[in-house]
Amino acid sequence: MNSAVSISSTGKPMTSTLLILDWSCRVIAAIILLQTLFFKFTGAPESVYIFTRVGAEPWGRIGSGVVELIAVWNDWKVYRAISAAYPAAD
Repeated sequence: MNSAVSISSTGKPMTSTLLILDWSCRVIAAIILLQTLFFKFTGAPESVYIFTRVGAEPWGRIGSGVVELIAVWNDWKVYRAISAAYPAAD
């Protein structure tokens, strides 16, 4: 059985309360980013309007969507947490 200990940026182990808060914030941010990606990549009228107003349509809309997708994709901690929670059968 593997035991993972999360270490904060100060080098000390995180308490379970802090760990839950940390993961909650990460999951909420990922959900928000994934929702906005749908609207950006499908060209929803609201998204097109916002980026037209700031003079960045379509490259700003698509470019920021790609950056958000990379940010969500590169969060390997989520992948590792899921892998630890559901280990593959050997």
